Amino acid sequence: MLAGILIGVVVSTLVCWGLLFFWGAVGLRGRGSLFDTSPTIANAFFIGWAVIAAISALVGAMLLKGKRRERTE
Repeated sequence: MLAGILIGVVVSTLVCWGLLFFWGAVGLRGRGSLFDTSPTIANAFFIGWAVIAAISALVGAMLLKGKRRERTE
């Protein structure tokens, strides 16, 4: 179960931060930082990241638990 949680958190972290870097490269084009331009958006990003990480951790744990259950039956 711990492995599923870790996988979920790692995947969600890579997705969230990858999209943030993509937005910085494409949307801002290297001019400033998303966190410098709007602290509200920075807070929303961190809250969103935490929520997505928690959901991904739960889903990862449930999927891994389901696969282990199939092996034992």
